[in-house]
Amino acid sequence: MDKIAPIDILRFADDYLCAALCVDKNIGQESGYEIFAPNPVFYLTGLSIELALKSFLLHNGISLNDLKAKYRHDLIKLLDKSKEYDIEKIVKIDAHDASALLCFNKLFVGDDFRYIKPGEKEVPMFGYLGSFNIRLVRSLCEKFGYKSKCKTYSI
Repeated sequence: MDKIAPIDILRFADDYLCAALCVDKNIGQESGYEIFAPNPVFYLTGLSIELALKSFLLHNGISLNDLKAKYRHDLIKLLDKSKEYDIEKIVKIDAHDASALLCFNKLFVGDDFRYIKPGEKEVPMFGYLGSFNIRLVRSLCEKFGYKSKCKTYSI
């Protein structure tokens, strides 16, 4: 079996980030999305954050099997493990980022952005989550020497 390199996973993280920003620029400007981003934007953002953190952990020696088995799609577990390897030396993570990610993770792990589920939900402000995603992917691209395909990094 061919080995998967961290930069391969980071490339996917960058692609999902670009897709999230593209969807936000198009659908997110429509009426009804003045406060919350569309579900596909959140879902693509979650995939991007997940893959970016997994690329960082793979780079630091965590096996692909462990990433799949122990951490799965849990962004908080992935971030906590990444902190053990000093990810905060690469990307600043402030209180707003942590709070938005904690709120978002509950919905992301539960596939609430992928499937229609009834009931009220607490959804984080996309600005904080999106900004963290941009900084995370941009910082890892610089560290790994990968040139992002995104034309713009703005929300």
